[in-house]
Amino acid sequence: MSQERSTEVRRSEPAMDVEWFRWELCQERQFRLDQLMDLAREETTPFSPAVAEVRAVLKAGAVRALEEIDAALSRLATGVFGACEMCGEMLPLHRLRAIPTVRLCLRCEHRQARNARPVGR
Repeated sequence: MSQERSTEVRRSEPAMDVEWFRWELCQERQFRLDQLMDLAREETTPFSPAVAEVRAVLKAGAVRALEEIDAALSRLATGVFGACEMCGEMLPLHRLRAIPTVRLCLRCEHRQARNARPVGR
């Protein structure tokens, strides 16, 4: 029985450090806010159409990232951070550490991607 118990302990993941995730998300949030401020400051400078297009894409990406970060911080505040939004299973810590804004487990992410494919592919 003690051998079974030690196997269970080794297989389980370490406890989630909520404060570490909060700190990481806040750091990323500040980076995105700074990025948006820099982009806004430079809007008065005339650019070629190509550069303006790249800047618009950068701005849209920063806004999307900021929305995802705010959603992750909200999940932390409500106690549901780390749970898949589709199936409710807890996400592996290594996945959360790599992408703290992740909302879905891999199985649900793949399922969602399959359902989003255009017909005929």
